[in-house]
Amino acid sequence: MPIDDLFEKYANKIWKDHAAQHPELWYPFTKDGKKWNLPIMEYTDNDDTVLWLREDWMEKLHLEAPKTIADLENILDKFKNQNPDGLAPKDVYPLALSLKNNTNTWMGGLDWLFGAYGAVEEQWNKDENGNLEYGSVNPGAKQALAKLQEWMEKGYIHPDAALWDEGKSAEIWTKGKAGVLPGANWVPDWPAPDLIKNVPGSKYKAYPVPAGPDGKIGTKWQNSGVNSSFMINKDAKHPEAIILYYNYLLDNLANPAAGSPYEYGFAKGYDWDIVDGQPTSDKDKIKDFFDKFPFITGPARIPDLYMKSLVKLADGAKPETPYEKQLAQFRKPENWYAAKVVMSQIDVRKQNYFTGAATPTMISKWNLLRQSELETFNKIIYGKLPVSAFDDFVASWKANGGDQVTKEVNEWYQSVSKVGPRVTKVRCTSRTGSMEKEHGTSRTWHAKNTAHHMVAVFFFRLWNL
Repeated sequence: MPIDDLFEKYANKIWKDHAAQHPELWYPFTKDGKKWNLPIMEYTDNDDTVLWLREDWMEKLHLEAPKTIADLENILDKFKNQNPDGLAPKDVYPLALSLKNNTNTWMGGLDWLFGAYGAVEEQWNKDENGNLEYGSVNPGAKQALAKLQEWMEKGYIHPDAALWDEGKSAEIWTKGKAGVLPGANWVPDWPAPDLIKNVPGSKYKAYPVPAGPDGKIGTKWQNSGVNSSFMINKDAKHPEAIILYYNYLLDNLANPAAGSPYEYGFAKGYDWDIVDGQPTSDKDKIKDFFDKFPFITGPARIPDLYMKSLVKLADGAKPETPYEKQLAQFRKPENWYAAKVVMSQIDVRKQNYFTGAATPTMISKWNLLRQSELETFNKIIYGKLPVSAFDDFVASWKANGGDQVTKEVNEWYQSVSKVGPRVTKVRCTSRTGSMEKEHGTSRTWHAKNTAHHMVAVFFFRLWNL
């Protein structure tokens, strides 16, 4: 059923404010002028790209922060050929990348390099006329591929990168054989601890992404603060139930007040407890620690709270709220600083403007177009094809369905927005799948809790009336 009136009547201020600030979050869920899904919120900017450099190498080589691709190339060369750990050039591949599948991704990605030439790849960007264009066929992609081919030839990229997914790409960095890892602000939680363990004395630090030769700069931005969504059965007797449930989580759990029942966590004896006279959420101190509560909507999150709180800590402010105290305790200072780097470059994040369902031509031809893109790009990077092969790829891409896909994507965009606010890709979760999953886990959770299970039980009862 459409949820326009329900959302307006029942959604709380936190939810409504975010939707008002990011109207694009409705685009994937809009049809015939009506909204059909309830968006469930996620932290914004949590996957934005920064460059994680070996700070001990930077210090030993007396290198400054790379402001341009040329600066970064100088750093890559010194990391390889003047390695401060005494590694032979043949054993160092300074830039850790994943070329196996997507390169516009969460670790070992290349969005920052393509962005330095004006075209974030593998997503739909706006061209100079305001039309949507697939980034991988923009002329700037050709320049990025030329640079990657050069770096591969110089040994800055490991020859096995085309076999590595995102997680695998990080291993060369954590083993001390690479000095630059593109990744998100949370790298200090994973995989950086492996670097510290494997390479005694190593240090790491987040750096802003550099600009290209023409001063262009950009990375992906794929999160307008939506993680999933729910549809409501038109026959539901209490369709407002899920909204009231999520309101409760947002009001009480997303940013709990001092002195509230949820100040230290959701349930005493599970995700927090009193140890040696003090409240703690340290899982190493709590017997039978458990925090995987199967909230129907997932954990409640206020989209901008995470990054704002980390930046506050990075600026040296004292944590004041329960939420800030939790971050200060469990997030590393390197994480705080990385968040500040992310937010210092918030204006260079490039949104993916296409968030709709696959278009008719995408359904029939997109897999082949993507396969051609991956094969051509990797062959160029590895020197198996000349850089000029990019032009042939673009011509073939357009003739074999790309032009029609572009037409359909632009028609979709015009149907949902005339002004074109920024849009992000979201993952839709069906009501049926989500509810089945929650029903499957709720019994275990109910058995483990005595005081706090009524929230979920309340919702289940209303939903099924």
